[in-house]
Amino acid sequence: MGFRFRKSIKIAPGVKLNLGSKSAGISIGNKYGGVSYNTRTGTRARVSAPGTGLSYSSKISTSRSVQRSAAGNAPSDSTENYEIPSADELRAQARKYQKNHKFVTITYPIISVLFLLSAIAAPAALLVSALFLFLFFKLRKKYETEIPQLLETADDLEKVADDLSALEKAESDIKRAKSAALFFMNLDTILQHAEAIMRKAPKMSKYRSIEECKQDILSLFASQLESILQADFEKTYKHLFELKTAKGINSAIEKFSGPYNLNSDKMTTKQLELYEGYLQKLTSVNIPSD
Repeated sequence: MGFRFRKSIKIAPGVKLNLGSKSAGISIGNKYGGVSYNTRTGTRARVSAPGTGLSYSSKISTSRSVQRSAAGNAPSDSTENYEIPSADELRAQARKYQKNHKFVTITYPIISVLFLLSAIAAPAALLVSALFLFLFFKLRKKYETEIPQLLETADDLEKVADDLSALEKAESDIKRAKSAALFFMNLDTILQHAEAIMRKAPKMSKYRSIEECKQDILSLFASQLESILQADFEKTYKHLFELKTAKGINSAIEKFSGPYNLNSDKMTTKQLELYEGYLQKLTSVNIPSD
């Protein structure tokens, strides 16, 4: 049986401090309505009509930890990939924000005025009135900023949907690549579609230039290419001593160097130096006379 702790402390008329084992919060208001904030669940507004059984409750915002979980955002030190929301999901979020914007625009000023009028009898209502007025301006600004951004991002996602799908497949394939030829083939696909996304929807990209994007992608897969390069060298070097003719040795060295020579523009300085060193070792192997 789990142990739970909860305590509510009245710090002023209509104002309570709520303490729990995993969260803390504050609630302001009375039986007619109010606002509550919790470190886990965020901010919620409540309006009720005593004696009728009718009430309305609306979530105003969500705490940062819940926002990260709901959005699927990783912590800063995570290396996992997270799914990009679809255009339809963003438009649905925009429609939800539009409804919230309408509710806030109409309801919050009315609630603020009602609490202001009741402040004569209950001074704590003045604080609630000011809070609703503050939330009115804050939330209106939030929705009026984010709704156009959501719709614009949804349009951009539709433009690059095919490129994103191709990128996802190429990234999956390149991680399984064991040969240089297959690695560079998928790397070409990644670079091609990353460039297309920058061209079609520049606001979706964090890069200022195509070259910057390319260098970042090369850096991302650098260790994998270096592992493939080393494995190719070791395999070829061992194979050379099994060959009996100069023609066979030259053919093996050309097979090794071919993919790297063709894709030298997609290799970092370090990788090129490694490649040149390996190639020099291969060509130094004594070639038997035919």
